[in-house]
This record gives sequence, C-alpha cells and structure tokens, in this order.
Amino acid sequence: MGKIVWIASYPKSGNTWMRMFLMHYFVANRALTPDTAQAFAPNENSGNFYQPFLPVSAGKLPDAAFASVRPLAHRAIAQAAQSYIFVKTHHLFGTHHGTPTVSLGDSAASVYLVRNPLDVVVSYAAFRNVSYDQAIDWVTTKDRILPRIPGGSYFISGSWSQNVSTWRAQKQLPCTILRYEDLVTDPASQFRQLFGAWRLKIDSDRFDAAIAATSIGALKAAEAEHGFRERPASAKAFFRSGRTGDGYKELSKSQQERVIDACGSQMQACGYSLDSI
Repeated sequence: MGKIVWIASYPKSGNTWMRMFLMHYFVANRALTPDTAQAFAPNENSGNFYQPFLPVSAGKLPDAAFASVRPLAHRAIAQAAQSYIFVKTHHLFGTHHGTPTVSLGDSAASVYLVRNPLDVVVSYAAFRNVSYDQAIDWVTTKDRILPRIPGGSYFISGSWSQNVSTWRAQKQLPCTILRYEDLVTDPASQFRQLFGAWRLKIDSDRFDAAIAATSIGALKAAEAEHGFRERPASAKAFFRSGRTGDGYKELSKSQQERVIDACGSQMQACGYSLDSI
C-alpha cells in the first residue's frame, strides 16, 4: 500500500505546471504529452475513484454522497500505489459534509501552490471565457463548489482566501508552500526547495531536462502539437502566458479593490502588495 502526495492549490495557481514538472522528472525517458499528466497525477475528483463505492451512477448523486465515500476513495487511491502517488486537488483543507477533504491516514505530504489573486482573476477569466467581474465573483465566494466534471465528484475550493488560509494554517500534514511568482522567477531553486523538503536526492540531468521541458514555451508547444484534454472548449489554450503582474495591468482600480478587500489579509501574509493602481 502506498501513500498520497497532494498537489494542492486554488484553481489557476500553477497546479498543472507542478504536475508536469514532477511527471517529466519522475517519468523521464518516456514519450510524454500534456495528457499523460492525468495518469501520472490524477484529479482527486475523478469518477473512477468514487464510482466503485456509490450505489448508482455518479451523475445522479448530490455532493454529500461523494463526501460520504471520500475516505474509501482515498484509501483505494493509496492502496493502488506501490509507494507514493501524486494527486491533484483544489479542495480547501478542512471538512465538508462531515468528511475531511484530505484523508490524513492515506497521505504522506503535500505541496501547495499559491498565486496572487489579482493574476488568478485574469487567468481564470481567460480560461473560462468569462468577464473579469465574473471571475472576481468566483474568487471571492465563500464555500464555493467548483462545477463537477462529467461522472466525477466535486471540489470545494471555497474562496481564494479560504483555500489559501486553510492550507497555510493546517499542521497535520507536511506541506511545502510555493508561490507561483517565485516559480516563474527561478523555477530551479523552487523545485530544489521542494525536493529538499521531501529529502530527495536530485539527479541533475533529469532535473535540468524537466526544467527545460516545462518552461512555458515548451508547454505551449507540447499543447499545440498534442492537444490537452483539460483545456475547456471555451479557452484558446490551457497554457496561456505564464506571466505575473497581469492583474495590476488588466483589472480596473475598482476591480482590484474588490479583490484586495476580500483577499487582503491572506495576500499580505503571502507577500503580495495591497496597493491598487
């Protein structure tokens, strides 16, 4: 029986980038495409994990039914792994419908990606082809549940502040917190920090190759060549720009103030400026 290593974040905060890097490092020397990441580090809310424990088709059940069997799904994920398995989650850290969103007994560690919510808004709006105001509503909505994938379970992301604060505050599971902005500035040092926290000896050749394969240019090229199932039909591409600071450039002063008013304390705790334009 193995253990789960969680790759956690609020949406549009670098989760897939982390999955891609880890895949290219640990599954080196194989033909890899963006879609391979789903097999390497699957979504926690995949119906494949939950359906065996449900009485009827997943699409017919409320969120509470999934929550009731979440411990069984997590145990099955861990049991199927020989050692460790990376699993993606957008859950906040806590309890929902009476069940923990993370089953500690089946978990070994986690990495949490945090991104400036102003940039999250811009990225989220492009990803879902909605207005900035709509994306701001999502980012600031307390207890928000993300739309369920067909045949799958749900994610309770909560608001950006809820998601960030619950993962930052928890002390039950070893968690390395990395900022998206620092990954953009110096990915090698940030990934080395993560591997250090996991006490992994780094293979320099594989590490350098994984860094090169997961630059924004390389990821965009891979998506253009192979496609990516996780890209919604409404989005032009999954991997967009990889830039930081777009929120200060794209959002109006009033839009920035809406985000800062809702997210300010956690922004400040994570080292983000509270100044609007």
